[in-house]
Order: sequence, then C-alpha cells, then structure tokens
Amino acid sequence: MKRHLCLSALCGLFASLAFAGDMELEVDAKTSIFLHEDNTWDYVSHTMPYIEKDMVITISSTQSVLIQKDKLWKFLTKAEEKLWNDQERLSSVSGMGKSDNKDYEAAVKLATDTALKQIAARIRKVSGKTMTDKALMPCLRDGRKAVDTSHNFDTMWHVTVKIDLSKDEVENVLACVFPPKPETPDTTKKAQ
Repeated sequence: MKRHLCLSALCGLFASLAFAGDMELEVDAKTSIFLHEDNTWDYVSHTMPYIEKDMVITISSTQSVLIQKDKLWKFLTKAEEKLWNDQERLSSVSGMGKSDNKDYEAAVKLATDTALKQIAARIRKVSGKTMTDKALMPCLRDGRKAVDTSHNFDTMWHVTVKIDLSKDEVENVLACVFPPKPETPDTTKKAQ
C-alpha cells in the first residue's frame, strides 16, 4: 500500500518547509493525521485506527516524514529515511540451518553454524558495516537467545536449528563487534 500526502498538504510542503498552521497527512486509505507546527500530530477523527508503530511516509523524491507512535513527527532526508529503514529491517533477524549426520552433536553444530552464518550475512547487508567472521561470530554465539531445535533419527540424525535475534539482541551484537570508544579527557583545554 503506497502512502502519500493529500494534495493540499503536498502543495503546501513544496511551497515552503516552514509552514503556517496544520497540514493534513493521509497515512493510508483509513487514516489521516494533522501535522502541527510544534512537531506533534493528532488524528483527524477520533474514530481513526491507531498508529501502533513508527512509520516513514514518502512525500517527495527528496523528503519523507517520520510519524512516531508517541505523537511526534519530523522531516527526513532520503539518507535519513534509508538509515531508518535499515534499522527497521534489523528489528529482528532469523537464521535456519539443517544438517544430517550420524553424530548428533556434529549435526547440531553444523546446523547452528549455518543459521548463524545466515544471520551474520543479513546483519552485514542491512547494517552496511564491514565485519569479519572472526569478530562477528563470537558475538553472535554469545548474543543468541531464542534457539529452536528439532531432530529425528532414522539411519542418521536430521537436525534443524532456528535462531531468532530480537532488535535488542542485534544491537548488542553490533555493540560487541563495534564497542563504544572510551571517552578521553579534553586535553585542549588550557590550565587555569
């Protein structure tokens, strides 16, 4: 479903980004909101469906509007929109691995490694950051929480491992790979 601005709001937006009064924004076919000058917003009608999560609505080829569920809004450039969308895509990450082996532990390890490699590839792609397996895999192994394992045995073990990382877990993995640099005291200040 393509989100767009009402024609009157779009014309007003192109005229000037510093607008006077409220603008009406059509979020979808059922929901419209007023954007207020103080960067808050309200529903046009109290019978509108509620906006349950933050969303970005494209209004031109160079600009978008971020509508936040806490009733705040702001303009985004295309670069800011891309960053926001990339972070949204990283809201949770899953990987699945399958393995067949006569040794159960070996089958679980191979299936787990396959699932973790899928997650690593997705994190690299969406975050746009360069990470080696040497740095990323230990952080993924430490950061994984939700692991589903199913298995059966006929002449060998057939193992499937599914790993899900929440947004917080993904952020923890990224913080593990790229730890924040310690703040150093400002040595440029002159002694008093």
